[in-house]
Amino acid sequence: MAQPNQGSRWCTRAFWQELMQQLCLRGKKRHESGAFLLGHSRSAQVIHAVYYETLDPNVYARGIVEFNGSRFSELWTQCRTLQLSVLADVHTHPGSARQSESDRGHPMIGRCGHVAVIIPSYAREPWALTRVGVYEYTGGKCWATRSAPKLNGDRLEFS
Repeated sequence: MAQPNQGSRWCTRAFWQELMQQLCLRGKKRHESGAFLLGHSRSAQVIHAVYYETLDPNVYARGIVEFNGSRFSELWTQCRTLQLSVLADVHTHPGSARQSESDRGHPMIGRCGHVAVIIPSYAREPWALTRVGVYEYTGGKCWATRSAPKLNGDRLEFS
C-alpha cells in the first residue's frame, strides 16, 4: 500500500507526458483532476496511474477533488491485483501548484512519507517543471516541500 519515503520516485518521460495529457483531458481544462501513482516500492518507479474518477465517479462534483474514502477498497484491490504500491498522488490546480488548505488538511494517503504532486494550470501546456509542487506528508497534517521534478535523461524524478 502506501510506502514511507524511500528517496526519489521516478517515471519515464513518456509516462509523465501521457499522465499530463490525461489529467488535462479529464479535467476538461476547467476543473481539477488527479490520480494515484502506482509502482514498485523497491525501484520507486511509477508505472501505472489510477485516475480518481475511475474509483469515485463523483470526485469532481464540485470542481475540486473530494474523494470518498469508502472508495479506497477498490484502490487496494487494484494494488494487490497488480502487485504494486501507491508511491504518490497527483492532482491539478487552476493556477499555481501550491497546496490549498484542503490539500494540507486532507492528505490522500495520510501516512508519513507519502508524496503529493500538484500540477499547475489544470495541466494545460505550456508550463515548466519548476512550477510543479511536490510535497511530502510528515504527519499531523504537516507537509514538507520538496524539490520540483527534474529530468535525468529519459527519467523524470521527484521526491
